[in-house]
Amino acid sequence: MMSDASDMLAAALEQMDGIIAGSKALEYSNGIFDCQSPTSPFMGSLRALHLVEDLRGLLEMMETDEKEGLRCQIPDSTAEVLIEWLQNQMTNGHLPGNGDVYQERLARLENDKESLVLQVSVLTDQVEAQ
Repeated sequence: MMSDASDMLAAALEQMDGIIAGSKALEYSNGIFDCQSPTSPFMGSLRALHLVEDLRGLLEMMETDEKEGLRCQIPDSTAEVLIEWLQNQMTNGHLPGNGDVYQERLARLENDKESLVLQVSVLTDQVEAQ
């Protein structure tokens, strides 16, 4: 009985960790990592933000000729969508208000996790007392 309750609560805590992290990486047998596509629209946006930041970092490390070679491989339709999105969504160099939503959600999730940890502790003490 104690083992079942502990296992369920441990699984809930792991799930909360995954939610707070935004996504979990899957390692395939060939050593390549992939992010699971989150089910929440907030998590999908967060994943897109991480991908954009990764792209920025890679572009900063590339030489000019490498960037040009990469650009030639991107379909025009993809480039057009990205350009349109950035031009329409940017206000003074920042996305309007999106960071606040994520910070509030992250704070709520961290509080929920702390509550679950406390519940695990209380339930464990109760089971041990029996």
